[in-house]
Amino acid sequence: MLDTHSLSRTINARKRDRTRVPRPFEREIAVSLLGLKIPMSDWQDRAFDHLAEKCAYLIHVRGYEAWAI
Repeated sequence: MLDTHSLSRTINARKRDRTRVPRPFEREIAVSLLGLKIPMSDWQDRAFDHLAEKCAYLIHVRGYEAWAI
């Protein structure tokens, strides 16, 4: 059984590891929506624009059915 101090160290180590190196899925999403050079500012707008472009491609070119929110 972990004591409180050990548990805290374990949780902090996992948080630190997560912030240093993105996991493969997170990295793929970032590259897909932002490109290889992630902008320091305004990245949310850029990611949303790229997501909208990808959705339009899948609907209009690949023939997937659009869905409504």
